[in-house]
Amino acid sequence: MVALEWNDADGLEALFAERGSEVAAVIAEAYPCNGGVIPAGPGFLERVRSLCDAHGALLVFDEVITGFRVGLGGAQAMLGVRPDLTVIAKALGNGFPISAFGGRAAVMEEVAANRAMHAGTYNGGGISVAAAAATVGALARDPGVYGRLDAHAARLRAGLEELGERHGHRIVTAGTAGVFFVWFRDEVGVATFRDHLASDLPRYARFASLMLEHGVRLIPAGRWYLSAAHGDEEIDIALQAADRALARLDR
Repeated sequence: MVALEWNDADGLEALFAERGSEVAAVIAEAYPCNGGVIPAGPGFLERVRSLCDAHGALLVFDEVITGFRVGLGGAQAMLGVRPDLTVIAKALGNGFPISAFGGRAAVMEEVAANRAMHAGTYNGGGISVAAAAATVGALARDPGVYGRLDAHAARLRAGLEELGERHGHRIVTAGTAGVFFVWFRDEVGVATFRDHLASDLPRYARFASLMLEHGVRLIPAGRWYLSAAHGDEEIDIALQAADRALARLDR
């Protein structure tokens, strides 16, 4: 396994040039969420796709977080880049334990023909499968759900950035419908994992602790989730708590 920098297509091309015959697959989050919700730079994923095609490597998207959370087609539909395999979970079952993978027919045929092993503890679990069918059906019947998520996320992010400025803290956010990231940092943009690590992570952890005291639980690492159950009232509550927490942050 070789770890490469996100948004570094030149680094991937150099790896293929040196060791292309050894590369079976390139695995990435289509919209990375675990190390900061950092979008792909212009043309990055398209170049990754073309490099995989040129060297006979599979492109695998980890959409465990983004699958069904950012859209029915996941981040790949939003970004317009189709992988050879996709891994999904979490939002698929709306909280029930389930995961799945799928991809091109030629790749899936390797599993169907038992040339590639597929095993799992809860394969075909009826309750989880029923929950997934109900969840996807409900999302498909409500075409406006992702637009509402986008609007709510935009309002919440803008509110946090404005509150940060009011209290003397530079808050930077990035993300899309249903999931975004919040940093305390001097520079505006976050394009790489190094940028993420250069933010004031201890300050955010302190902020998250204060938010909990004011009734809003955050993931201490900086990632925020919205769901279809959240509306303007919940955003108001979160922003009011953030206002109070930021006022206490340097005390």
